Amino acid sequence: MPDLAPDRFRLHEWEVEVRANALRQVETGKVGRVEPKVMAVLACLAAEAGNPVTREALMASVWPEGGVSEDALNRAVSKLRRALGDDP
Repeated sequence: MPDLAPDRFRLHEWEVEVRANALRQVETGKVGRVEPKVMAVLACLAAEAGNPVTREALMASVWPEGGVSEDALNRAVSKLRRALGDDP
């Protein structure tokens, strides 16, 4: 988990609890959970506060041990988008 990301933060209509891997929709109170690596991707992006983050930087931050393909990142981003209700 990136050191720069706070444990809790707000992302538009969502409150994010990093350590709990939880996303709470502010308006409805609906809580969803995501896998730890999915949350790690979100925390890494949040730590950069809207600045571009390369795939390489995400891979190094979320999977520092290596040994995974970029497909793992693709799946994590897809799961994150689904959890946040993002419509491509």
